Amino acid sequence: MADDVVLPGTGDTVAADEVGGKKYQYVKVAWGPDDTVNKADTASGDALPVQVRSATNLIPIGEPTDAAATATDATSVSIVSILKQISKSIQLFVFGAGTAAAAQRVTLASDDPAVTAIGSTNTKLDTLHTDLATTLAGYVDGLEALIGTSNSSLSSILTALNSTIAGYVDGLETLVTSSNSKLDTIHTDLATTLAGLLTDLKGYTDQLEGYVDGLEGLVTSTNTKLDQVHTDLVAATPAGTNLIGKVKTKFIEAAASTMTRPNDSNAYAANDAVANNTTAGSVTPFSFTVSDVNDDLVTIERLRLITSDTGVAGHALRMWLFRASPTVGAGDNAAFSNPRATFIGSLSGTMRTFSDGSGGIFVPDEGSRIITLPTSGAKTVFGLLQTLEAFTPVAQSTWIATLEGFQGAA
Repeated sequence: MADDVVLPGTGDTVAADEVGGKKYQYVKVAWGPDDTVNKADTASGDALPVQVRSATNLIPIGEPTDAAATATDATSVSIVSILKQISKSIQLFVFGAGTAAAAQRVTLASDDPAVTAIGSTNTKLDTLHTDLATTLAGYVDGLEALIGTSNSSLSSILTALNSTIAGYVDGLETLVTSSNSKLDTIHTDLATTLAGLLTDLKGYTDQLEGYVDGLEGLVTSTNTKLDQVHTDLVAATPAGTNLIGKVKTKFIEAAASTMTRPNDSNAYAANDAVANNTTAGSVTPFSFTVSDVNDDLVTIERLRLITSDTGVAGHALRMWLFRASPTVGAGDNAAFSNPRATFIGSLSGTMRTFSDGSGGIFVPDEGSRIITLPTSGAKTVFGLLQTLEAFTPVAQSTWIATLEGFQGAA
């Protein structure tokens, strides 16, 4: 322990406890006369002897008999016997336990008032007992009389109640008969009031019918005011998308019909035409329906080109766009030639390699978008395809072009 002391020289450790800065040595208790040591130990029979003394003398404690000590007992007794003697001394009364011979008797003096009060010849107690018995018996008889079937008072009360209740019932029956003037008056008043309300409701219904008829008259085809409004609206909203109210953006994804190139694999040079026919006059341009109404402005953002041709992978192409179908100047695999009339812009891109063909995303060559009207009186724009690098195509490969963009929509 932290408070132990190590003796100098021997190095032995002495158990100690430090309290308030001072060391107190721990010791074991032993006892015995000179030249004898008995370690205090109850297990080995060497318990520490203790003497019990009174104020004047030694109280003998020897081998206990546990018998209650008498007043003159001078022998050795145990503590248990002493306690038994004390307990016996203070047991003045015992009730409901033991036998009559062992009980501590209490004798009352013959002139004690209690003897007189509880004696069998006490006239007051006898009188009280007699009075109580008589009174209780009278109460019981009275109750029995009250609840008997022949009790006239209860019968009278019952008869009166029956008569009263019957009267109330008769009165209620009289009130609800048809000849009761008060109820008849109330019935008449209610009928009159309800009739008036129904009349008012009918009037309101007639008015509503009139309003409906009026509205029907307004919306007939011969109504000149509505006809004039319709005429004015038509004149104010010419052909095209005319937005009235909330406006949102409509996105465009316009795919042209699939183009199939000729049945040959003749190599293309840079700036050749890629078309469906080698004869210029028989070439069909790509046609894109970009608008949902005729003659409405659209914005073209980019073009997706997908083909089954693996030979074009890794090579650049260009799509030329026109408002109207162009006059084609070159057939497939001839030097590209295009008119400037109705030209609206071009998009270019490089084709990527896929396992079953090629594909690419084309963006405008100038700026980030192309804003244009479609063909006059229609919804379409047209395109011609040009090579920017030489490559060897696959015979009869298919080509699908799709324009992406948006336009305003109601």
